[in-house]
Amino acid sequence: MPVFGFVGYHAAMTVEHEESVRIEAPPERVWAVYTDVERWPEWSPVMRKIERLEDERLGLGSTARIEAKGGPPSVWTVTEFTDGRSFTWKSSARGVKLMAWHLIEADGAGSKVKLGVRMSGLMATIFAPFLRRVAKRNVKAEAEGLKRWSEGLAADS
Repeated sequence: MPVFGFVGYHAAMTVEHEESVRIEAPPERVWAVYTDVERWPEWSPVMRKIERLEDERLGLGSTARIEAKGGPPSVWTVTEFTDGRSFTWKSSARGVKLMAWHLIEADGAGSKVKLGVRMSGLMATIFAPFLRRVAKRNVKAEAEGLKRWSEGLAADS
């Protein structure tokens, strides 16, 4: 008797959004703001709470528990780190693999920052239209908040 089977095919979709922002503050100041991740909820309207899981400075292998608007709490791990310049961290939650990157470059007397997020996996494919809106909103809000906060600190000094 023949056996009929179903071979499923799933083409995973990746949802990605990146923003660039010019900040009127030196890269060192922007880096200090960016790597003080537990204070992000003070300037980023999408962050509810961030808790570092180690006591040392942010670096390769560092972890943090993040509660962000539009997503479940998740633990993020720094997977790439160049002190004073960039870091990337990854997480996964509810069937979505997440990666976020942060890059700071000198731009005259100020800084140029690139930041973004990539989401992949089965659930990212299923919920791609919703996740695109969330990614765009959250990354844009983070860029704007970082700019306001960093420039405010620069003006205070």
